[in-house]
Amino acid sequence: MHQELIRELSVITQEEQRILDGKAEIDQQIYTEKEDMVIDSSKLLQRGKLIQVRPHTRFVHFPEHTHNYIEVIYMCKGSTTHILNGNKIVLSEGDILFLNQNAVQEILPAGKDDIAVNFIVLPEFLDIAFSMMGTEENQLRDFLVGAICGRDGETSWLYFHVSDILPVQNLVENMVWTIFYDSANKRSCTQITMGLLFLQLLNCMDKVEAGGRKFETEITAAVLSYIDESNLYRRMHLYTKQFDWEKMWAIADDITDEDAIRAKAQDILDTFDIEGGGSIEEVWEMAKYVVAFEKWVKDEKLGLIASHYDGFAQGKAGVLDSMLIPAFSMLIKQGTACAVEGDMKVAMAMSILKTISGTGQLAEMYSIDFNDDIAIIGHSGSGDADISDKKPTMKIVKVFHGKTGGGYLTQFYPYTGPVTYLAITQDGDGHFKFIAAEGVNEEGKILSFGDTNMRTRFTCGAREFVTRWSECGPTHHFAAATGRHIDTILKVAKIFNVPVDIVTR
Repeated sequence: MHQELIRELSVITQEEQRILDGKAEIDQQIYTEKEDMVIDSSKLLQRGKLIQVRPHTRFVHFPEHTHNYIEVIYMCKGSTTHILNGNKIVLSEGDILFLNQNAVQEILPAGKDDIAVNFIVLPEFLDIAFSMMGTEENQLRDFLVGAICGRDGETSWLYFHVSDILPVQNLVENMVWTIFYDSANKRSCTQITMGLLFLQLLNCMDKVEAGGRKFETEITAAVLSYIDESNLYRRMHLYTKQFDWEKMWAIADDITDEDAIRAKAQDILDTFDIEGGGSIEEVWEMAKYVVAFEKWVKDEKLGLIASHYDGFAQGKAGVLDSMLIPAFSMLIKQGTACAVEGDMKVAMAMSILKTISGTGQLAEMYSIDFNDDIAIIGHSGSGDADISDKKPTMKIVKVFHGKTGGGYLTQFYPYTGPVTYLAITQDGDGHFKFIAAEGVNEEGKILSFGDTNMRTRFTCGAREFVTRWSECGPTHHFAAATGRHIDTILKVAKIFNVPVDIVTR
């Protein structure tokens, strides 16, 4: 390592000076407020930062502890001794140690010339680095899957003996330099460099030791193709998993119970008025797919679904696309929130409203009736039959709203009276918040092309509502429920420890 870095990292810190002056143990307040010694990233990272590097504190014994972040230790000079889940590990110059949130670590006192750096890494920092690794299964990738999602898999630590691998040493030194000296474009440079480091380490899998407790791995790597999902798990306790539509075709191919299909067809007819009339035979194929969806939800124990499709597909895939709206509407009717455009936050908002109010309708801003000072809010697609004041309708359209293809479209007729809207969004640092508003749905003219529309009057007026709502940074889609529920939403937010922006009541 560059001697300038070694000199900087060797400087006695205030914490180390107190230890040398006679303080025989670490100052726990520097690392955590918890008695069980879970070192807290918020103690070591400035708000908004996803990664930091700090010299390892020398001259003192670190008792057993874990972290609520991913830790990477790089040995710049000398050596340090670690006890990891009962295993003694000695890091030598140039070695790298990765620890997930479940690794139990104890560190023996280091001497003056034993210089190590600790990378404090939040899971969401690794989105770019992880995406650079490809999809091939390997021990490093499996470790990162568990670490990013915060689950305990087969491996809780990885120890790379790579002191003789020059590209690895250069990449680590570059990251230390960039972070330590707060270089320009620090985050982007470091994220890409971390990805390059992972790629180099994939060439060194013969130089790695691994350890951890043996548990059945519950995480699938598919979840990490969109890193926001790991952030949902970490901050909102929402475990997500991705599926391909091909799985639904396979499930549907195995649905042969004609009694079950017939019963579901009747359920569809009981739920919707079909334009031009409908029969069990006409909705048979749809009913088969709804049964397949219900089996999928039951087998996978799904509470929320967020999907997306553009409508280009033909053949078997096109058939499935055309039936998604009524299929998801039937799932919503049973309590499984189904959102669009792959946004799980919207499904979560729908589920929250469904739980606290009995209704959870997908919604988005449509238009404004300036003459009546009314905001028109609704959605083209699946919805909640429980929010409808009369039997919902279903018809076939040639082109879906915002899509290329067409298929079955459902329209719901929400009750007039009080209504609550809820969006779940996040800021640039990945922190979530709720956005909520209450209004009153009124009778009046709505758009007549088959979409669910609500004419909502707000105490602040339609123009001001749209301005305030937009300034909160909401997602495109959100959820709607009959009744006034902001007081209950505030309690839910307290449980999740997230702030709430109240737009109007």
